[in-house]
Amino acid sequence: MLEMFQRGDLDLMDDEISDKDGPKPIVIERGEKIETLLHFLKTAFDLSSNEKGRLQPSAEQIIIVRNEEEKRELPEELKDFPVFTVVESKGLEFQDVILYNFFGSSEKYQCWNYLGKIDLEIQHMSETQ
Repeated sequence: MLEMFQRGDLDLMDDEISDKDGPKPIVIERGEKIETLLHFLKTAFDLSSNEKGRLQPSAEQIIIVRNEEEKRELPEELKDFPVFTVVESKGLEFQDVILYNFFGSSEKYQCWNYLGKIDLEIQHMSETQ
């Protein structure tokens, strides 16, 4: 599907296979409240809060945004996290990576939104069979 929607924008490569298992990415939709994301981050990463009530990330948790504009528009509640643009994060490795507003700020957001709906529909179909 990615190749179909992004034709001409991608260099086609062989599929990558990891020797490590890990959790699937979790998507929190743009329309959801920031509190939903904060609650998820606190419980998933067992984060504590500082005296102002803001989450205290570890050195292993970062946020990646598409560009400098998205970095400037990051909600105050997330500004204690290290934040990198895609270019700045190249070559770095972290345990937990949060892509913030990554697809929503893309010109091709509708395509990504559609893919998410297809995945949910396929999941629903397999559960009902």
